[in-house]
Amino acid sequence: MISYIEEVSEAVARVYKRHGISTAMRPHTTIRNLLVHPKDKVSKENKTESIYRIPCKNCHKVHNGETGHSFGVHMKEHRKEVELHKGMKGMV
Repeated sequence: MISYIEEVSEAVARVYKRHGISTAMRPHTTIRNLLVHPKDKVSKENKTESIYRIPCKNCHKVHNGETGHSFGVHMKEHRKEVELHKGMKGMV
């Protein structure tokens, strides 16, 4: 069974037929594919085990890395670190 693509599928079926292979075609997009989504999409903040590259607006650094916990947790940790660093500058 091959996915139906206009003009391409017919050509592939002719080639297969010459070699004694019968084909069946099915639509690539079905109503089921359009309507059924068994899993909800995960937001960026909730993704885990991510590789990231983040330009920081506060400290003008670019942070590259990999995290096992969620991306949102990592962003909160970085924000806390930036705020702590800002607070320490005010102490000096």
